[in-house]
Formats: sequence, C-alpha cells, structure tokens
Amino acid sequence: MEISEKFFDIFTKLGQWRLKQVEKALNPLSISHTDLHILMLLYEKESLTQEEISSQAIVDRSNVGRALKKLEKRNLIAKKKNSRDKRTFNVILTEKGKEFKEEAYKIKKNIVQIFAANLSEKDIETIIKLLSKMKI
Repeated sequence: MEISEKFFDIFTKLGQWRLKQVEKALNPLSISHTDLHILMLLYEKESLTQEEISSQAIVDRSNVGRALKKLEKRNLIAKKKNSRDKRTFNVILTEKGKEFKEEAYKIKKNIVQIFAANLSEKDIETIIKLLSKMKI
C-alpha cells in the first residue's frame, strides 16, 4: 500500500472514530453532530443565513434545513426575515439555545480530551502545523 493510501485510510478511520465519539456524547441529549455544529457556529456569529451555515459547516442545504427545523422545534433557534433579502431568513439563537452553550462547549472539550489523550502538546502542535498546509 502506498504512503498516500495509508494517509487517506488513517484520515477515514479518524473521521469515523470522531463521529462515533461525538454521537455517543450527544445521544443522551437527542442532538446530532450537525445540530451541534450549527449551534457552535451561531455561538460564534449571532446570526447566519441557511446558506452561510451550509457553507461554513460543509453540509448540504437540505441537511441543514432538516437540522434547523429540528432545532427550531426544540426552541433552540429561531428564524427571522432577512432585512436585505426578503427571500431568505436569518437563523438566531433563542434564550434556550444560548443557555445550551455551556453544555455544548463542555461536550466539545470532552471530545477533544478523548481525541488528544495519547498525544503530547508538542505532538498536537506538530499535527496542527502539518494539517494547516492542506488548506482545507
């Protein structure tokens, strides 16, 4: 097997493992990985359109639409008309969504700790430096 194939296989396994860890952490809260990603984006920027969420989360619009519907039903987000473009709406956090922020960051921190458990700080810095070259 070529080194580039090994590289690809490791990334595939890493992605699958990461997703499994995230879903295990989120399962008791009845929230999906995409839902959490959307909430994290909204914690950073108070208002985004569905298109902006789709682009930044690297998730197609239909999956984002389903996730937004679910989050809205749970009263974590609300939609309001975009003042510049009446055909679109902005997604904002509700008070309940803002209250979930601490829990969301706690989940993320726990997953990061599991992810980096066998790595030194220097290892992590090296990995970040190398992966930054990939420009993804």
